Parts: sequence; C-alpha cells; structure tokens
Amino acid sequence: MKRVIIGLVVCVLGGSMAWGGYRNVDGELERGGDGMGVRRAEAPVASRVVAREEWRGGMVLGDGEEVALANNGGKFVAVRLPAGAKAKVWVAGPGLPAGREVVLTARCGGLLDGKVRANVVVDADGVLRFSYENGGFGAEPILATVQGQTETLLVVHAIREAATAAEGGAL
Repeated sequence: MKRVIIGLVVCVLGGSMAWGGYRNVDGELERGGDGMGVRRAEAPVASRVVAREEWRGGMVLGDGEEVALANNGGKFVAVRLPAGAKAKVWVAGPGLPAGREVVLTARCGGLLDGKVRANVVVDADGVLRFSYENGGFGAEPILATVQGQTETLLVVHAIREAATAAEGGAL
C-alpha cells in the first residue's frame, strides 16, 4: 500500500511539470522557453509594413492614354486590355522605398520588361515602374513579391478584337 501511495505522489508531482501531449492554447498565447504560456509580442509583419491597401498606381497605354488603377483592399481592380497591348505601369505607396527590389511575375501570359519574371528596383522617387505587354487570351495575373510576401498586384484581362466588337467596343 505504501508503494502505491508513493507511486501516485511521484506521478502527480512528476506529471505536473511535464507536457503530457497536445494542449489547446489560446490564440494569443504561445509556448515559451520555460514551457509556460506567454503573451506573444506583436512582431512587425511584412503585409502591415508594406500596406498594399494604400498603394496607388496607373498605366500609360501605347496611345498615351493614362488609366488610373483603382485599389480595392490591397489589390488593384482588374483591367481589360486588347491582346498584345503594351503599357508602362507605375505603382507607389508604403513599403516601396527607393532602392527596394520587387520581384514581378507574369502568370498565364504577358511580359514584364520583356520577361515573364523581372526584378524591378523602386526608383529614387519611390515609384515602381515597369513595362507590360499583354498576352493573347484570358485573365493574366501579375504577382509582386515584396519582403518575401507574394500577392497578386493586378490582373489584366486580355481581350481579342472579336470579343471587343461583340461587346460593343467597350473595354
């Protein structure tokens, strides 16, 4: 009987200091170095530093017409351009200081500075500038990687002349 009581005391004392398996922890708590739950410090997150929802931008089309890019919660509203159209694109805002490198990737068609993937450096004015040549068909997202985070910057819908005529010529 004495051994059973000693065994139970050892189990209770020993188990109180060890993690016996999975433990549900509140979302704001994380396990510290001592194994106890501690409040997580607010670390700077790239998306907050970059603040894409405050970005502004525009496109200068081949005929000189400038189209303002409307920002909708950190992503620009999709633009419709004829297949093969060329434009100069500019983007500025928080998280794009002079000298920062941004990796741009054209998915599903289109070319950025003549390539599918381009490393573009923000100029001295704090503006990211690149040329874009539209592909031939469908939705063509342009992805931007800033501080290791990749997000869709803009989606360009390539439309063919036949589709433009069928829609009454509206872009």
